[in-house]
Amino acid sequence: MHTETVARVPNASPPAVMDASAYDAVATRMFGSSPAAFFSDYWSRRPLYVPNACMDCAGSYGVEDFLGDLMATHPAPYQSVSAYEDVRSFSRHPTINELRHAIAAGGVAAMKLNRFWHRPGMPPNWTAFRSLFASLSRATMMLYMTPARSEDVDLFLAGPDSQLGSHYDTTHVFTVQLLGERKWRVDTEVQLDAVIGLLRQPGWSPAKPVAHPGATCEITLRAGDALYVPAYAVHKVTGVSWSVSLSLGLRAFNEIDVVEHLIDVIRATRFPDYRPALALPETQGEAAVEAKLQLIERVRTLLKDVEMAAIGQVVAPLNLPPMLAAAAVEPA
Repeated sequence: MHTETVARVPNASPPAVMDASAYDAVATRMFGSSPAAFFSDYWSRRPLYVPNACMDCAGSYGVEDFLGDLMATHPAPYQSVSAYEDVRSFSRHPTINELRHAIAAGGVAAMKLNRFWHRPGMPPNWTAFRSLFASLSRATMMLYMTPARSEDVDLFLAGPDSQLGSHYDTTHVFTVQLLGERKWRVDTEVQLDAVIGLLRQPGWSPAKPVAHPGATCEITLRAGDALYVPAYAVHKVTGVSWSVSLSLGLRAFNEIDVVEHLIDVIRATRFPDYRPALALPETQGEAAVEAKLQLIERVRTLLKDVEMAAIGQVVAPLNLPPMLAAAAVEPA
């Protein structure tokens, strides 16, 4: 685990409103000493803690901001999650006040921001968060597919002594601590084979706690701090005080994800071009054999189409959606 030190500036008078230009500077500081060092030493490998990387936004989004935006974007009941002995449990609350009591008792509430910011009506407070995510996307992404396949952005409201249990995410997560404090225990290096091996165990599910496969480090994030946690790094987060955290997740992917995405695109745009296959039972003898051979040939043709589409998408420049493009504005 390595810590990059950024000069700490007292936050005696935190800004009342998020400033998008300040987040552009935050995106650069979150890489530590330099982007080159970040990608060679940390990206996909190790966590990076940068104290005060987000000094411009410490205290600028608080508990009441979270609860107000939750009411504006989500109907009741409101969900919270807590963990006892690393086992998660979910609760639903009919009112904001009941949710507030659950958070005070050690719960965590979350909002999935990227479900809202590609359409009109996004809360104004989130414009700067989207700007920061766009900056990180341009700086880190090789390929953008869809919001569901490429983005995983959350706001977390957590109470004192709150827990989410030991787990891993399939996203590269940049956490910005906006308010309060949370304590992290995280793998010092990603043990990918050990974590992937869990998927092969009968009966295992992501809801179960995950033991750290190797050495860990402990970090307390305070308002203004940033932490990068690679995909598949096991971690556990515990509340120290009331807190609000911004989790900027960029989904990891493999070749199966790319092929599934391209098949989705073909299905959405060219499905009428692919006529129904002739399906005959084996009782039809040679005609059934010929139908099977025709289907094999059609599958080969489709796979060639997918291969050409994959080559085109991978070698093309990064193509972000309008709401993440440079200088994007809120749609009318």
